[in-house]
Parts: sequence; structure tokens; C-alpha cells
Amino acid sequence: AVNKPPGLIVHAVGIEQTGTLSNYVGGYFKSIGLKRKVRVINRLDRDTSGIVLFAKNSLAHSKMAPQFLERSVEKIYIAAVKGYLEGEGTVEGGILLSDDGIKREVSDEGKDAVTKYEEIGRTSMGSILKLQILTGRTHQIRVHLSSLGHPILGDTLYGGECELIGRQALHSYSISFKHPKTEEAIYLKAGIPEDIRK
Repeated sequence: AVNKPPGLIVHAVGIEQTGTLSNYVGGYFKSIGLKRKVRVINRLDRDTSGIVLFAKNSLAHSKMAPQFLERSVEKIYIAAVKGYLEGEGTVEGGILLSDDGIKREVSDEGKDAVTKYEEIGRTSMGSILKLQILTGRTHQIRVHLSSLGHPILGDTLYGGECELIGRQALHSYSISFKHPKTEEAIYLKAGIPEDIRK
């Protein structure tokens, strides 16, 4: 489990083949004499911080996949948003890649996506939310909150422009799952980064 800093992509894509989180994990494996292929279990957007899991062998990787498919892995995120979103609720809206090939949008034609939210605090600019995703679509939280009129602060792609932070104020705070071999309940937590705290 790695606490990914913002600004780092998880794995190589296109022309970005080096300097990824996977490259760093591979380097770590090598430095401790562990001959393993780097297997990513979950992914985060470049500017989202927090917990990313890697499997050290193919068996662990294959046993984790069903937990995600069955939605038995609990993933909790923390976000600061524009405006006040009181109480708690659930957003259910399919997510579809828009015509520009980068941005996503809520659409009946998109892949099903479910996000639960709960207001846990407030700033002068808006709510602090605890979020649980029941599906794992690209940009899911960002798209769903923007569709409610409460984009994440700093998320310029989805309308959350904010001078106080240089990225979307979104952090993968905790994850719980069953150990792939022992089936022991595992709970991991990554503290809120300083830029989001500010």
C-alpha cells in the first residue's frame, strides 16, 4: 500500500513511461531484492492523493479483483467542494467519455456509477465531504459532484477553479478489504495532505 502524492501518475501511459508510481514501486522491490512484477490493484487520477494498492504476486492480484467487482472493498475519500452540500445522499448516474476524449459526463448511456456523500465539515468556501464509491469509474467523484453543482475545489477540468490549491482537493483516505491469502480484515488509512488541510 502506497500513499500516493498528487502530481504523479500511477502507471505508464502514452509518452509518460518513467517517473510513475509503478516505476517507484518497481525500484523499491529491486532495492530490497524482491523479484516481482509490479501489479497495480487500484488507480487514482494524477492529482488525487492517497492509497494505491499493489499485489506482490499474481495470486494476490487475482484474489483482489473479485472483491472490487463484488463491491466488497470499502473506499473512502475526502474532498473539499464549492458551495454547501448539506447532509448525506447518493448520486447514481452513468459516466460517459465526452467528445473531447478527456472529460467525462453524467449520461444514461454511460457505465453505471454510484457515489455516496456525507458533509463532515465546512470552510468559508463550501463543504468538506466524506465520499464512498461503490463503483470505480474514471473521474467518478469529480463528475458526480460537478453534476450536483458542487465541483471539487481546484478541479479546473470540472469547474472547481480555486487559487488556494493547485490540484483537485480530493484524497483517497481509507480502504478496507479482506487479505487475499488469510482473509483477515485489513483497514488502511492515509492522513489528509497539507495542501488540502490548508
